[in-house]
Amino acid sequence: PNFCLGQSPAVLAAGTGEETDVAPRHFSQLVCAIENIAVPTIAVVRGDCFARGFQIALSCDLIVAARSAQFAFPEQASGRPPQHAGIAQLADRIGRTRAIELALFGIAVDAEEMERLNVVSRLVDDDRLDQEARALAARIVAGRSEAFAATKALLAVSARGGLDAARAALPYLAQAWNCED
Repeated sequence: PNFCLGQSPAVLAAGTGEETDVAPRHFSQLVCAIENIAVPTIAVVRGDCFARGFQIALSCDLIVAARSAQFAFPEQASGRPPQHAGIAQLADRIGRTRAIELALFGIAVDAEEMERLNVVSRLVDDDRLDQEARALAARIVAGRSEAFAATKALLAVSARGGLDAARAALPYLAQAWNCED
């Protein structure tokens, strides 16, 4: 019923702030692995998408969400510091001002607002979520994986070094992935 609560419901209910079974270092490796997949990745979100679950979704290239979905980094609301870098990922997408407000107060935001903020790439009715996600995945499967990889690499270079770095890297990326015009 939920995409991911980020911690087990028992830990959340107890409010102990205990770590999940996944150590932060291992979770970081998981998130990096998702981000570094050469083909586009899709998070299909229904229900609640909280804490580390939200970071997993933010690590994907596309987020397809049911209208009833909610997103949050709720740790601060219970007096705990964030256990992940998802807040930085969110700030990259929506800006620092809005991200810090959501993070500091643990505000749950509905999928419609997340679409407006450019976090959710597709907002769909709950009963069509799986069908829409499969259609999007089919488009990815039908595409050229080399072109997808070059596009993702170019966007990564741009995020780290800006437009000039992306322009400088473009010929090398196109050649490396055999995607020249």
